[in-house]
Amino acid sequence: PWFGPQTMLVCLPATRSRVLSHYPRFPERLIITDSNGDNERKLNALLRRVNAEFDGRLSLRRSTLGGHLDVPVWEPEVFAAGVYPTKDAAFLAGTTATSLYKLRKDGFISPRELDVLCWNFRDVVAVRTWKYMRVHSRHPVPGSVVAALSRFAGDAEAVKIGVTSEGDVMVSRGEDWVNIESGQAAFGMDITDIDDVFQPFDFGGGTVPDLLQASTHTRLHPTVLSGTPHLDGHRISAKALASVDVHCRPAAIVAAFPELSEVAYADTLEVGLQMIGAG
Repeated sequence: PWFGPQTMLVCLPATRSRVLSHYPRFPERLIITDSNGDNERKLNALLRRVNAEFDGRLSLRRSTLGGHLDVPVWEPEVFAAGVYPTKDAAFLAGTTATSLYKLRKDGFISPRELDVLCWNFRDVVAVRTWKYMRVHSRHPVPGSVVAALSRFAGDAEAVKIGVTSEGDVMVSRGEDWVNIESGQAAFGMDITDIDDVFQPFDFGGGTVPDLLQASTHTRLHPTVLSGTPHLDGHRISAKALASVDVHCRPAAIVAAFPELSEVAYADTLEVGLQMIGAG
């Protein structure tokens, strides 16, 4: 009785084969094979894929994700949120401040100019994607990739976002990749999935941390604390923890934040120290 037309099945490939052999009339489009459920970001991405099949009639959410993580980062208001000084933007993008300045000088990206340059989450994603593609490609990756993603306004219905080496932004709303500007489907194109860009990757002897989940207890969401990495479940930034640790002593953290007396925060502190120490 579970396998009816209103059932969405998420399972491993072997289970999918077993279900179809026993229930051949079960619609294959209602089966999602996925084994990526080992952290909240991946589970949230999986829920977006499931919700895309419901045509807006209902929306599944995980209460343990917290309210701010229920809002996908591809939402236009979220994607353009966040305020990062150049040093923090470079750390999160896996590059250097010098590279950011050059991309700006060459006209590929335009951060806001207040008293200092301020980069938003979309800027970080654009530069991080360019860096990721340069690390993984055998061919030069033009700055047009940065320019295209820095212009991309977000997409409330997107399940996945991708980009080609030519700088074409692609979107999947649960089915095939489609060019966001032309609306044409993509066939046989080499597309970099931004979900892969969000995950850690190695470069130049170092490692860029996961963008949305830098460590077990460290989260980033563009609408929380201006997008800076923070301790999960608390409005305390990783840099705030590190600042207290550097200028005082480790015991001063609990003195400054009594609510952390029985909370694991060592990995978030380490992220904050890395941000402060980044060149």
